Amino acid sequence: MKSGVQGQVVEPDYEQAAQDAARHLLSLGLFNHAFLRSRSLPESKRLRSVFQKEIFPLNRVEMIDPDDDAGFSDRPTPPREQRVSRLVRMLGQMAKPVGVFADDDQLALDLMLACELMGLRVPQEVAILGCGNSQIEVAMAPSPLSSVDLNWRRVGRAGARVLSEMMEGRAASEPVKVGPLGVFARASTATMVTSNPMITRAIVHIRQHFAENLKSSELAKIAGMTERAFRAEFRCLVGHSPRTEIFKSRLAAANRLLRDTDLKLDAIALESGFGNARKLCEIFAQTYQLTPNSWRDKARGSN
Repeated sequence: MKSGVQGQVVEPDYEQAAQDAARHLLSLGLFNHAFLRSRSLPESKRLRSVFQKEIFPLNRVEMIDPDDDAGFSDRPTPPREQRVSRLVRMLGQMAKPVGVFADDDQLALDLMLACELMGLRVPQEVAILGCGNSQIEVAMAPSPLSSVDLNWRRVGRAGARVLSEMMEGRAASEPVKVGPLGVFARASTATMVTSNPMITRAIVHIRQHFAENLKSSELAKIAGMTERAFRAEFRCLVGHSPRTEIFKSRLAAANRLLRDTDLKLDAIALESGFGNARKLCEIFAQTYQLTPNSWRDKARGSN
């Protein structure tokens, strides 16, 4: 989707959105990936091309087009029950675990339904990432849906600005691309896969209980290893320490709460595991050189 007046185009940066999606799914340690295409979305080809380019050097990518069926060649979008039925057949043929990027949040919901019908666990067997971060679809999802936010609010404001400039005879001819807000990570991609299933178990535990007072010794017990062996294996497979993984999970939660909610800083600090607003402010100053409220304004595109 885009805005345009007499050739002046204002649209989301779909290439950046696809890069964000690919990097998020790659961070989960998955080896199998798929792109779920919506035929009704003209920008789907651009999303698919960049997503495949980002993923392919490292892992395989399977393209899924649930609308491409012999019985629906004359329809841009088949009935939902037919599309879900086709997704069920496609899922049965895919290697798992798999990370799937759907170019539309509604299509991501269809995939969730197909997984439910097949008894597949989300995100352990099928990690699902949507696109658009539509609050309607996100609210309808049986499991909180991760999605790339295309920053439609800023796209609208940019379109209004371009229209005003055109009315004053000052509009530029170059297209205006608005960067996405990034991936809003929720439960549908809250997983991690490594070559050691016990380390994977510890990572999943961290991502589910990051707000708690997690200790390395407790995580080692979950992994069935001595603490020394656990720390060494964790760093070898993940690339950083368990403490860093806890920090990253807490920071991601704080980011999500700042962007998605109007909670006060003390509440966000408590929910994300940082304890209090003062500590949260220290973390954001060190990490982003911003206060949490400034970060919130920037993430919401209000600056």
